[in-house]
Formats: sequence, structure tokens, C-alpha cells
Amino acid sequence: MKTLIVSDSKCDFVDVLESCGAETECIEFQKVLTVNLEDYDSFCILPEESGAYLEARFREKLEKEAGKGKKIFLQAIRGFQDILCGEPTDSTKSRMIYLELL
Repeated sequence: MKTLIVSDSKCDFVDVLESCGAETECIEFQKVLTVNLEDYDSFCILPEESGAYLEARFREKLEKEAGKGKKIFLQAIRGFQDILCGEPTDSTKSRMIYLELL
């Protein structure tokens, strides 16, 4: 399984994924629109700020991949597909979205 990690900075979670032998590739948010998401089996989206929104073109591409049943983990994202996280924006606890469609 090949996982695309989208993050502007390296964090402990990325270190854990890489240390357990997962096949990963990391890319910054500003470059994500140039990547073919069809090449990946799963996605891990880690913005620096809690309460962030995904850029609309990227969200659309990612939702298309979710529709194919690919696994997606989003941290600190306010909304994705029909899931919308309201206040508080300072808590990542209420902002983790994990999709696994069967």
C-alpha cells in the first residue's frame, strides 16, 4: 500500500509511518495539485493549523479517490465530503477524520 502524506512540515506521525515500513511519499500542500492521486492507495493529510479547510480543487480530487474506497486520514481539517466539524477550532481532537469505505 502506497500512502501519500501531505504536510508542510515533518511530524512524529510521519516518522511513525516511515519507521514501520509503510511505503510513503511526502509532499507539501502547495505542490499537491501537480500529483496524480490515482497512483496512491491511501492518504494522510496533516495541515499545520487546526481548523483548516482543504483547497477546493485538492478536496475535489481527494473526494474522488475516497469514492473509489481509498483510505484517508485527515487531521485538523474542518470538513470533507458530508462531514463538517464545527467549533472549537483550537482542538485537533474534534478534527480527525478517517475514512475507510468498504
